[in-house]
Amino acid sequence: MSTASAGTAEQSPSNADEPSDLSAPDESTAIKPEDLVNHHNRLSRPGPARLTFYFTNAFAIFWVIGFLQARRLAAHQFLAENSHRLPTSDAGWYLYHRSKNYKVAWRGIQAGFKHGIAGGACAFVYGFTEEAWDQGVRKGKVDALGSMVAGTTVAATFAVVKRMRLRPALRCLRVGAGLGLVSGIAQDLLRSSRGATPWYIEELRQKRITENGKRSIGRT
Repeated sequence: MSTASAGTAEQSPSNADEPSDLSAPDESTAIKPEDLVNHHNRLSRPGPARLTFYFTNAFAIFWVIGFLQARRLAAHQFLAENSHRLPTSDAGWYLYHRSKNYKVAWRGIQAGFKHGIAGGACAFVYGFTEEAWDQGVRKGKVDALGSMVAGTTVAATFAVVKRMRLRPALRCLRVGAGLGLVSGIAQDLLRSSRGATPWYIEELRQKRITENGKRSIGRT
């Protein structure tokens, strides 16, 4: 019994020196920033999820804008319509303000939904055009050109719906193309910061490496 206990005591320190299963992960299995980026989809989201994201966010933003604008206009309109019959008592002023608040809120909600649907539709067309260009025309190559095409398409659709003349329509197209290009460059910079270098930068880098290699061979 003493011999067995001594053997067990001698083996226990060696077991303590053995590495545990909770060791640090190998560098080869660690998650890299570029692994978190979907190289074939913008914002690392598939087309349907990105379209939903565009529509919901644009709807919320334009709803707030429409509500605030209509609320201010409705308040001024109510004051103009009732300026000749302003109340003269405390109860009359109470009813006046209550009626005004109801009408202002209702007008704001209506205008908010109107602006929200219009803004969400524009964002949906923008995202749909981006997706069609990236996956259908460019075969998975994501770049700023797709965003510029999407911005131009939205501007052209807006000009047709509003029945703009030639000069305002051209100005609208320039603004849409510019905003789309800026949005695309911002997306490319964001993807590049996360490890997904745009294809055109990668091609320029490979071309430079090839030229440097040829120069080094020529010198030798």
